[in-house]
Amino acid sequence: MEMLLKQRELLDLGAELQGVKIVCQHGQCWVTQSGDNRDHILSGGGSFTIRAKGQVIITATESCRIMLVESNKAANLQTPYREAYNKFIRWPITQENV
Repeated sequence: MEMLLKQRELLDLGAELQGVKIVCQHGQCWVTQSGDNRDHILSGGGSFTIRAKGQVIITATESCRIMLVESNKAANLQTPYREAYNKFIRWPITQENV
């Protein structure tokens, strides 16, 4: 699945995507996950694999094209994974909601 995000746009991937790889094909994004004390900045060609449960948020630090790639492990997950994978919440960051 491929998506385009405008600068400062957020994408909430939910918390059930273990095994999915986030690939930044162009631009730059910031990936953060609850329970992980590290933040991940991805630029064109960079990737991050979700290894554990925890809410994952992607923020476009500049306009970017990202791709979500299912690994074999992710493809074997049951219904909760499928529901989370298909539910994306996107909203832009504005001064009103900061």
